[in-house]
Order: sequence, then structure tokens, then C-alpha cells
Amino acid sequence: GKTNTAEKKKQQIDLVKQSLEKGEAKAKPEKIEVDAITSTVSEASLTARKKAVIFLANGQVWRQIDADDTRVSISRAIGKPVEVKEGTFNSKRMSIDGKRAFRVERIR
Repeated sequence: GKTNTAEKKKQQIDLVKQSLEKGEAKAKPEKIEVDAITSTVSEASLTARKKAVIFLANGQVWRQIDADDTRVSISRAIGKPVEVKEGTFNSKRMSIDGKRAFRVERIR
């Protein structure tokens, strides 16, 4: 009957909760926050919404967030030094060649 499926669902939810808790407990000590990531721009492009997508020499890919309206000149960015710093509210701020920083999220 109905009670059986409800009971199964509850078990599944409990399992998920347990695995999440375990996962968090494991992940915390390893996660060392780095103040800044420094690399070089290997490739840069714009999304359909004219937001910068920056590929770094270290293999990371960062995208300018939609809420950030900074104009990033991608044609001049390639080969330039880049720095990614911790920003406010869990966001990151990227500065290319010491120019004005813009907010980014890591996509790879």
C-alpha cells in the first residue's frame, strides 16, 4: 500500500542525507582556500550575452557572471597575466594584466 512507498522514500532521503554528511566531512580538511590564482590567458571569447569566457594556461576556464557589466576586451587579453581573487559572497574577481577586475565563476 501507500505506507510502503512513503517508507521507501524516507529511507532514500535518509541515505542521501547520510552520504552528503559523510561527503562534507571528508571534503572540508582538503579544501584549502587559495587567496589568489595566477596564470596566463591562453584563449578568450565572448558568450552570446557578451560576457567574457577566459581560458587559463593552467587549464581552468572562467566565465564572467551575468550580473557583472564590466566590458572586457578579450582581443587584448590573450597571453596576458591573469589573477583570480576571492571576492565577496563566495564570488571570485578576475583581473587581466592588472586591469579593472570583474566577477567570474569557474566553469572548468
